[in-house]
Amino acid sequence: MARATRTPLARVMRYLGILLIALVAGVLATQVIASLRGGNQPTMYDRWILVKLRLRYNFALSLHRDLEVSVLHGLVTLSGSVATPQDRDRAVAIAKRTRGVTGVINLLSVARPATIATPAAPH
Repeated sequence: MARATRTPLARVMRYLGILLIALVAGVLATQVIASLRGGNQPTMYDRWILVKLRLRYNFALSLHRDLEVSVLHGLVTLSGSVATPQDRDRAVAIAKRTRGVTGVINLLSVARPATIATPAAPH
């Protein structure tokens, strides 16, 4: 029986297919190992979400000062304080609009405005 000869393009496509399968298997193995280790470590995708959120909060000047952000498996936790209830709502909305975010835990508090003490009038 004669073996059919493959064209160079067919050989390249076969090798690319094998390479793709190996790459997917490696990614899946990494995720399985991470979940077996407890699964409470941020993934590379979580870190990417965190970078995107920090950039967005830095552009929203009133939000970035006392805002803490953490991400685990796409779940974003916001903590710290913001100046107004509108800033709190805006921070949550920014997180929810970010691609890859599966949910938002809002632990933000609204800071009380500082009061300026006025000296008492002399009697």
